Amino acid sequence: MDNDQLLSPPCPPPPHRRRLGGWITFPFITVAMIGTGIATGSMANNLTVYLIDMFNMGKLNAAQISSFVDGCLNIAPLLMAIVADSCFGSFLVISTSIISSSLGMLLFFLTATVSLLRPSSCSSIGPCESPTSLQLVVLYTAITLWIIGVGGTRLNPATMGANQFDNADDQSIFFTWYLFSLNVAALVGIVGIVYVEDNVGWGWGFGVSGALTVASLVLFISGRSLYCRHKPPHGSPFSALWNSMLLSVKRKMMKEKMVKLDEGGDNFCHYSTIGDDDDVQSLQDEIGDDHVPKASSVQSTNHHLQDLKTAAKIFPLFFSSVPVGISMSMQTTLTVLQALVMDRHIGHSFQIPPASMLLFNISSTALFICIFDSVVFPLWRRLTNHTPTPLQRIGLGYILCTIAMAMSAQVEHTRLDTLSDKPMSVLWLVPPLLLMGLGDALHYPGSMTLYYQEFPASMRSVATGMVSFVQWVWVLPKHCNDRNCQKVHLLVER
Repeated sequence: MDNDQLLSPPCPPPPHRRRLGGWITFPFITVAMIGTGIATGSMANNLTVYLIDMFNMGKLNAAQISSFVDGCLNIAPLLMAIVADSCFGSFLVISTSIISSSLGMLLFFLTATVSLLRPSSCSSIGPCESPTSLQLVVLYTAITLWIIGVGGTRLNPATMGANQFDNADDQSIFFTWYLFSLNVAALVGIVGIVYVEDNVGWGWGFGVSGALTVASLVLFISGRSLYCRHKPPHGSPFSALWNSMLLSVKRKMMKEKMVKLDEGGDNFCHYSTIGDDDDVQSLQDEIGDDHVPKASSVQSTNHHLQDLKTAAKIFPLFFSSVPVGISMSMQTTLTVLQALVMDRHIGHSFQIPPASMLLFNISSTALFICIFDSVVFPLWRRLTNHTPTPLQRIGLGYILCTIAMAMSAQVEHTRLDTLSDKPMSVLWLVPPLLLMGLGDALHYPGSMTLYYQEFPASMRSVATGMVSFVQWVWVLPKHCNDRNCQKVHLLVER
């Protein structure tokens, strides 16, 4: 791996051309991702309803599939970040992922408009028709393509966008407004596209989502001449770290067993206990005739080992974020499931779509991101001469998310107690969703900034991808109208 690439030097202005990078790239990266974000927001939050309405799945099966998909959506960004850092670079991964997402939306559109690709609608006479194997293959292929698309377009653009700046403050500001844009896009998807899907038709909803995804691809590619640091990496940083660690261990072991020969005219060493010629040759390549390690070899190995130590320091914080990831996954799926069995009427004529309940969480996140960056943090800086560190923002965000889960458990407890009378109003779900959004507005930008700035430069896509990673696929209770939902809330709270 080239050390110049690892240190991420400033983007130089090409001969006879304007300087690359900077805020001029913001609309091409962020605005392009708004289109894919709208499609993702509507699809992720309305998938449960789609499986129930169009594929005649039970609420439990549909919610479990949605929960599994939600887990994949959180794992995929990290996997695609590894691909970007190791093989192809952010630009190629993002472009390919948008194409994959477009193909997924095309298949969803076909399942909604072509009757052969979905089971017949349920009737009052007889049981509902189950989907055939072919129909399920098409459905799961569409979901897989969409997951791949989301994996490459959720956080890889954040890394690529931050790479356009040389100043840490500009990078932090970019992360804040990138996340704000994603939340606004998800809000538009939940309110606008979900409304179209529920009231106009699923085909129209998927068609609009597909068109927005294609438009995002065109806009993103059109800014290629302005991007810097978007070329594929020269080798994998992971293999470089691994090889450096192995060479360091081998060097230490072989030095201890090295016996210098006093005769034979060979100034190298004899290995009395190690018979692997490859190990000897690798050490000969690393050490010169005077038994002094070559400066370039030591510098490269030490550099990679230092990168490994730096990354290892972040892992405790990363694993501490797993419970928060679980709570977010739960909040998304359980909220839609609970809304299906609650009173969703506002007045006598308007009824809130179940998936649109999540707009309270997303709008809260977008609103507080804007308030924090424009009002709270500047005021805090004026009073204390410093801004909250990313770690402080993460900690406060985790506390607020924990309180939100406790509130959700109490709402579920109250809802179960009112089953015998009349359904509880769905508006009781709003306070914990708003508080969860407040916590997200703190810990998401804080986590992204901390990971990006602390990780080695060659692993920055992985750094931002870790924000979305969730190592848990939780199991839904068989029925929402029992005490298990409440227990799940309390379990994660603890």
